[in-house]
Amino acid sequence: MRVGGTHVVDRGARTVAALVAAATAGALLAGCTVGEAHRAPDEVAASVEDAGEQASSAVETVTTAVDLAGRGRLTLTVASTAQADSVRVLEEATRTLTTLAPPDRGTGAARDVTLAAVQDATAAVVAAGDWVAASGSAQGVDRSAPPTAVLAALDDAGTALDRAVTVAAGAGS
Repeated sequence: MRVGGTHVVDRGARTVAALVAAATAGALLAGCTVGEAHRAPDEVAASVEDAGEQASSAVETVTTAVDLAGRGRLTLTVASTAQADSVRVLEEATRTLTTLAPPDRGTGAARDVTLAAVQDATAAVVAAGDWVAASGSAQGVDRSAPPTAVLAALDDAGTALDRAVTVAAGAGS
């Protein structure tokens, strides 16, 4: 603040700014803590399995939305919303899997298989979003039937996630 041409520092504002900066830095550093090494194998396997199941559900949602939109039974706006929500679910599953610290090789392998399946599912869901967002004939998109290639990629992603969930379910035993 300026008073009579002189720059005056408001100490209260400076203190508040310093406290906010310190709190923000603390929160960011706390959020950067990776892994939970203290968790038992069955707990980690359950987290991996849950992330895989959530990702699988997201893929199923997009598959249904794209199929219905391709048949003219769902608006593209609703399909786009379903796809965007599914991307968020897949991002959360990725975050869960990348912050786990598996305590043994079995849960580590289950996490790695599930993470790869989630990444592939994310690519398939993003491709589905491209189909939904395409502007009809200007993009060469045939909207007279569901897109078989997009649905096949989503089906493959769902199958891979189901296999990963099965691996995760057996990893904590």
